[in-house]
Amino acid sequence: MCIRDRSKSCLSVLVPMATVEDRPTVEAEVLEQFGCMPGLPAEWGEAGMLWGVLRGSRHCGMVVSESPEDAEPLLEAAVAKGVELIRVAGSMAEMSVEDIFDVQGPVAAAMRNAAERAPGEVWVVLTEGELEATDGLSKMEGFNTAMDHNKVLACTSSSGGDCEADAILVPLGDNTRLVFLFKACAHLSPASVSRLAIVANN
Repeated sequence: MCIRDRSKSCLSVLVPMATVEDRPTVEAEVLEQFGCMPGLPAEWGEAGMLWGVLRGSRHCGMVVSESPEDAEPLLEAAVAKGVELIRVAGSMAEMSVEDIFDVQGPVAAAMRNAAERAPGEVWVVLTEGELEATDGLSKMEGFNTAMDHNKVLACTSSSGGDCEADAILVPLGDNTRLVFLFKACAHLSPASVSRLAIVANN
């Protein structure tokens, strides 16, 4: 990989994660380290930044913004590029851990629905709501196996059995992306952050 490609790769990861105020600092640091500033792909645009970062190695993303409504332009930009959205009803704050990871629950159902719509690209969209710190951590940690290379959500059956041996694995389709709409990253562990393509929309 040439220096220009390395610079572009860094920009593609770091700029979307930075706030608008911090982006010039990020760009200056990349320029200092690599000696060139190729810029982000032109087809991304500001509203298409989430769509752009999900073209890379990440199959799950997060938009960090003051409210879910602030993330709508990014979702609409993806729809304009042919992406279909499936919005999980309610918020993660309103659902218990058992609800979120129930094999018959809304998240698993949305993932199966999305996979059935292949080969079209589908984003399953989840909204944070008003999550408490410890509650948010436990709920997001459960998505780690879906966000990493395993691409499976470990679910349990509401009919009984809650140990790992009883886990029912719901695969994330090759055409499917999980997208979270959060207000901040405070509820995320380093393991979750490393698995997500994050766009700061503020």
